[in-house]
Amino acid sequence: MADNKRKQYNQKYCENNKEKVIESNKKYSKSPKGIAKKKEYYQKNKDKIISRSCNYFIKNRDRVLIRNRQYREKNRDKIIARDRQYRLKNRDILNAKLKASYHEDIELSRAKNRAYLKKNRARIMARRQEWREKNKSRLNEEKKEYYVKNKERISMLSKKSYSRHREKKLQYQKGYHQTHLEQTKEYRARNRGRLRIRKNLYRERRGKFVLDYKKARCCANCGYKEYPEILQFHHTKRDKSFDISSAIGNKDEAIIKKEMDKCILLCPNCHFWLHFQEKKIK
Repeated sequence: MADNKRKQYNQKYCENNKEKVIESNKKYSKSPKGIAKKKEYYQKNKDKIISRSCNYFIKNRDRVLIRNRQYREKNRDKIIARDRQYRLKNRDILNAKLKASYHEDIELSRAKNRAYLKKNRARIMARRQEWREKNKSRLNEEKKEYYVKNKERISMLSKKSYSRHREKKLQYQKGYHQTHLEQTKEYRARNRGRLRIRKNLYRERRGKFVLDYKKARCCANCGYKEYPEILQFHHTKRDKSFDISSAIGNKDEAIIKKEMDKCILLCPNCHFWLHFQEKKIK
């Protein structure tokens, strides 16, 4: 009877002084006595605790994952700092463990992973797709943030990869357009305005590139450079690949630069006079 009365009294006290009880429990759990008691309890009831936590996770999987994500988002800096401190303290132990596990289990783990992927490929892909569809807005935001932070690096890497694999990419694009003619027509019809804007932007950028090239030079014959816009390219040798003015709309800057290096710049008067002399000689 006395035990029941004490339990009832404790329950009532906890209900009335909930915040106070929580604070006192937190203080006790952080104290050395509380930590020692926790360790003792865990060692005695290890299997029981693990099975209970596993059962709870299986029942409330989505709720637990949401709660964990919310906690990580709120305490991101705190978690990173705590992980860093732990790694700095236990650097030697962690390195030794990594080396041992890497040398011993690398081949086994790779074989297991391959076998698992082969068996459950469709299921894994479906799960990934579901996750992407659920978190579409979050992924787009993260991509935008990453692009804003690393804009210069991304543009540099994309230019390098394009210059390295240019021919392969062009072949692939041609093949794709030939096999998907209807789809490309539909896409162009849908995004006509957007494509026109993009084309105009590229044309403006290449036009500026050509104008900057002209501004740094002058007429090779008379030295005119007051209005660089009117200067014209003249091929000294008979090795003209394409007309530079028409290439601004569809050629790459590197290709245009190569063609410009073959030429000399002349003002319109000198250019017409030079062609007139060539015709006269013929």
